[in-house]
Amino acid sequence: MSIHTTDEIGRRRGTPASNSRTARLLAALCLLMSAVAAGVGAIAHADDGNLPIYTSPIDATGLRLQLAASVPDRDTGEPVDIPVPVDAAGPMFQELMSKPLSTQIDEYWSVRVDPETGTTPRQQVCDRIRGRIEAAVAEAGEGFSLYDFSCSLATQGALLVQQDGDRLTFGYSLFGSSIELYVTTPATCHRDTFAPFCPSDPGVKVHLAPQLVTTLTAPDLCGLRATNGTVLVQAPFIETRGVLDVAEFVDNVFLGGWYGNLAEQAIRDVSQQVPLPIDSALGELRDNAACTDPASGPAKAVAMFPDMEIAIEPAQGVILLRMVHPPIGVPIIQNVDGPVNSTPGFARPAIAAPPIAGPGTAMKVTGQFFPPPLDPTSLWLELEHPSLCRDGVAEVEQTQAAGGGPLVRTFGVDSFGCRTSHPMPELTPATAYRYRARDCDVFTCSRWSEPVTLTTPASSGPTHVDLVLDGVVLGTVPLTATGTFDADIVVPADTAEGAHTLRAVSGETTADTPVQVGAATGTTVTMVLTGAFFGDRGCPVRPLPTQAVTSGEPFALFGTGFAPGSAVEVHLDSATGPTLGTATADAGGSFCHDALPGPPIEQVGDHTLVAVQEGVARVNLPFAVVAPKPVR
Repeated sequence: MSIHTTDEIGRRRGTPASNSRTARLLAALCLLMSAVAAGVGAIAHADDGNLPIYTSPIDATGLRLQLAASVPDRDTGEPVDIPVPVDAAGPMFQELMSKPLSTQIDEYWSVRVDPETGTTPRQQVCDRIRGRIEAAVAEAGEGFSLYDFSCSLATQGALLVQQDGDRLTFGYSLFGSSIELYVTTPATCHRDTFAPFCPSDPGVKVHLAPQLVTTLTAPDLCGLRATNGTVLVQAPFIETRGVLDVAEFVDNVFLGGWYGNLAEQAIRDVSQQVPLPIDSALGELRDNAACTDPASGPAKAVAMFPDMEIAIEPAQGVILLRMVHPPIGVPIIQNVDGPVNSTPGFARPAIAAPPIAGPGTAMKVTGQFFPPPLDPTSLWLELEHPSLCRDGVAEVEQTQAAGGGPLVRTFGVDSFGCRTSHPMPELTPATAYRYRARDCDVFTCSRWSEPVTLTTPASSGPTHVDLVLDGVVLGTVPLTATGTFDADIVVPADTAEGAHTLRAVSGETTADTPVQVGAATGTTVTMVLTGAFFGDRGCPVRPLPTQAVTSGEPFALFGTGFAPGSAVEVHLDSATGPTLGTATADAGGSFCHDALPGPPIEQVGDHTLVAVQEGVARVNLPFAVVAPKPVR
């Protein structure tokens, strides 16, 4: 115990003015302490100073974050949770998933040392509070000093959570925190001194519960983000010590504004010191190949889970971030009422032959889009995939309608327009089979489609094509498995000059093309500009309706009646004009050239093609050169 003389007591009592200055100083320090102690997070406290309004808060202390994936069961369609490995993510993300979130924030707050300062955030806050207060006390003048400063901020907090859709708002509260200090003044005595006529030094103890609020948003796996934190302070309870009475304290808190900027700066300084590590850990996941490289296997797997649900499960000790795999659409069997033994056709059967032929000469005939020969031991199944068009498989279950166990075939799905065609081989002719299908990815499958019944043909059907001219069969050729044929036929020598029709007949399927029969080879020489229809093969031989070519674009030319085996030169406008190309007449005296260059744009107008063989101009073909049509 210290004993002070009367003179000393008198010297420390001071004047009413100094008492007022002391009260104002302590009032400011009280508010400063409560505000600075709140500066634990990354941004200043809310303007209204209120806590979030929790309508149904859940105590999340001790709960850890856990990733899970929900997929529809392959057979029942019911959602089933499967674990999600986090080994491929970075170490910070793995740690975030391995411990209770409250434990990790505790460690951030009072255990982990900031490498730049060598102290924990909790100690940094206490040191900053003391430094600000000491500076403020020093500004009060001679005889004022800080002592018995105690910063008792809690080392562990309680964690509450509020869910709103895909947002989790966490409130980490440091209950039981307090800050206590005493200030010597010229008018008071040390609080431990017994002096009947000398009041004790003023002091204050602030009870407060700083709360760090952070929001976790989870729209999907690669969109996981956390805010760095907003600091809020529950209304502090202030105990005054010494000569500072409550009424004067309240007056000075609301009337004394000199401390406002200082408190705000203190919050800002502490706020920017050490950010919460939650978003940094989530950032490791966002930077992973699963989220940054769409072509990678992990990214393709993640893309199958476009949605995320949040489930708080206190009984299981976890906050589930559940990736949701939507149901796969059921495939649709398309060819229920159509042909079941071949791939679908979108074009009518067609044949192509030289537009002009001489009697007794050979000509080449091609055909396409004919129904191919039937295979009585196989069927084709046409599937439409409503949601799984790539990187999946289609499972097709086959059952003989008359009885027998099912057979499941698996086909890769990599379709154009979400449609695929699949063979069903090794079947029995004239037999009904029941089919149903489902689409699967690596995680799950769709429901099975409604079953359909398809029947194999009893026989192979037409396998050949008859080529008929004027009712006379000139030849029979086999159809390929894709419905095409190539044939060389001879025009009968007694065929009259003029227009004729060549017909291809395969069962009930027919296709026609016109043929102009001219004079005997070498007597009449003819040329015509030609083109092709969709599906035609080989050199184009169909006469163009308008004998014109587009400038700068290649064109095709057919000629007949020339000397067999001899070269034919094609000139522009005269026998000595520019040469456009050379062809060789075949054994029948015909040629087809499909790459003659179109004259330049300067030549737009009427011209003549001149065929020269063995130095003699054999035939002239009037034609026009037209300008290209603009693309709109």
